[in-house]
Amino acid sequence: AARAEEFPWRLRADTCEVASYDSIYGTVACRWERSDAGVRYTAEIPPNTAARVELPGMEPFEVKAGKYEWMAETEKMTQKK
Repeated sequence: AARAEEFPWRLRADTCEVASYDSIYGTVACRWERSDAGVRYTAEIPPNTAARVELPGMEPFEVKAGKYEWMAETEKMTQKK
């Protein structure tokens, strides 16, 4: 499988950040959104690709094609797919 481009998430004072890239395999997209509940991260990886994910407080890891969501609630991360 091909590797998707990496998009670093930089948490700033803003409440939301979005990035996308149209690769030859399809669109690679990521987003983070801050709220009172914490920070929600989402990623979409096109078919036949994989991406390296680096989130605050976690070791880097790889995900395969699909849609993903992670939630940071005061130092804890949860994952949904």
